[in-house]
Amino acid sequence: MLFSFSKYEGTGNDFILIDDRKSVFPLCRESIIKLCNRRYGIGADGLILAHPSERADVSMRIFNSDGKEAEMCGNGLRCLVDFLYTLNLISKAANIETMRKIYPCRWGVQGVHVNMGMPKMLGDEDGGMLVDMGVPHLVYFVEDLRLFDEEAKIRFATSGVNINYATLDQRNAITMRTFERGVEAETPSCGSGAAAACCVAFMRFGLRGLIKVRTPSGESLDFKLLAEHKALKEIHMTGRVGHVFDGEVEL
Repeated sequence: MLFSFSKYEGTGNDFILIDDRKSVFPLCRESIIKLCNRRYGIGADGLILAHPSERADVSMRIFNSDGKEAEMCGNGLRCLVDFLYTLNLISKAANIETMRKIYPCRWGVQGVHVNMGMPKMLGDEDGGMLVDMGVPHLVYFVEDLRLFDEEAKIRFATSGVNINYATLDQRNAITMRTFERGVEAETPSCGSGAAAACCVAFMRFGLRGLIKVRTPSGESLDFKLLAEHKALKEIHMTGRVGHVFDGEVEL
């Protein structure tokens, strides 16, 4: 079968997007791995399929470049919203269903906004904090981000979650690096990881309000933290997305 696709990137995190509302895409792990391969395929950190939903406007299914399905992806979610809006499949405000929950989103000229909801704090682990932002992230605040090069792969192998290193640059500004599960490498940006870092910064340093998170791509994601009685209630993310190219692929 011949499938039309769009290649997108969200602050450097790139994805293949396909309108699969008829649910005809062959979910073959080997095919997904090949599509995401940067030498023999289209090349991407993941594949995103737009599926029908009975509870929201659209359902998002995301498969990492290792061919395994993930619960959700913050940057991928923003790319999907722009993809769907460009195709006139949603209005500016839309609800997107993922494996675990529904995310209210809004398309805008300056970027796509996502209400990431309330994070789940899963506890301390080896000096870091484990946070569930739809996917699990282990966040370490450090003084030197070069520690990432020495420790991330070891910690990833033993924990099986996304590993994030972050520094608090100044009040309400964070720089971070992420080693993503399923990509098995550092990615230029990670939306859910950045949200997790903001959550840990709230817990440890009292950050709230507007926070800017700088990523290895050289770009930033903007977050708004809503708290009530010293408890974090919601995290809102806004960031740029880019349409790279369109094409067709035969499977």
